[in-house]
Amino acid sequence: SLRNARLLRESNYLRDNLGKLLDHANAPIVVIGKDRELRVVNRAFLALSNASREELLGRDFLQLLPETERGRILPVFIRALRGEPTSNFEVRIPRATGGHSRIVINTASILAADGEIEGVIAIGRDLTELRELEEQIIQAEKLATLGQLAAGVVHELNNPLTSISVYGEYLLRKGERAGYESADLEKLRRIVESADRILKFTRDLVTYARPSTEEPAFVRIRDILEQSLLFCEHVVGEVSADIDKRYGDEDGSVYAVKGQLHQVFINLITNACHALPVEGGRIILGTHVDDDDHLRVTIGDNGCGIPAPQREKIFEPFF
Repeated sequence: SLRNARLLRESNYLRDNLGKLLDHANAPIVVIGKDRELRVVNRAFLALSNASREELLGRDFLQLLPETERGRILPVFIRALRGEPTSNFEVRIPRATGGHSRIVINTASILAADGEIEGVIAIGRDLTELRELEEQIIQAEKLATLGQLAAGVVHELNNPLTSISVYGEYLLRKGERAGYESADLEKLRRIVESADRILKFTRDLVTYARPSTEEPAFVRIRDILEQSLLFCEHVVGEVSADIDKRYGDEDGSVYAVKGQLHQVFINLITNACHALPVEGGRIILGTHVDDDDHLRVTIGDNGCGIPAPQREKIFEPFF
């Protein structure tokens, strides 16, 4: 009896230590019974799902998953109950606060004292950040390809646009000498101005899309803002936004990479357009030199603003 008591104490000691080891492991771990009920959920899994232990224990694990995942993971569970392990199976786990975590799991069967299978253990690895990074890289590659295609199309447009601009200018000068009617001269003048404007836009677009080898230089912020506004003209036009320019009297030059400033201002102006009300939308562009000789650039709007839960993510790529 003494020997049995000692064995029981050692067994309880090992069981408690194993429980602590599982609970404090860095990897998300769950133990599932034969009836699909969750028996053990460790801290790493709780952190991944943003749920409490009380919310999870005893529940059918399939009910915790999106419907699209249930049919995929059920065969994995059945194979484990037959003694067939599974490795590197990726699954999405919903978070209590919204969204999903993505983990890859390895499963194996758990044996009872009599050698019968009584459950399944699943040990996972969090891939959420890795998958998000992969998606960002794919998106960046798509944008780079799109920029190259746009630059190629623009290059093909430049030749006919140049011809329109040159011959339009020729006809305008000829009309002025020949005394054409003022209405006809105005039409020719608009043709020339429109062609020049499109030419300027296409050249700036090629510069913007080209991989940056640009060195920092002194640039005039007001000019950069105007060029960025030209890029966004179609977006501004779609929302019928009024542009309120409040440029300071100072020269407002800074030492910077022009292309990077273009990108920043274009993104801010585009975001402002997306946030504007249906009617009465206004975007404010302003520059001002502070007393400490710092140039302040302001891009504001009268839109709805950024929801508080999303503000901490605004500097994440492609958010």
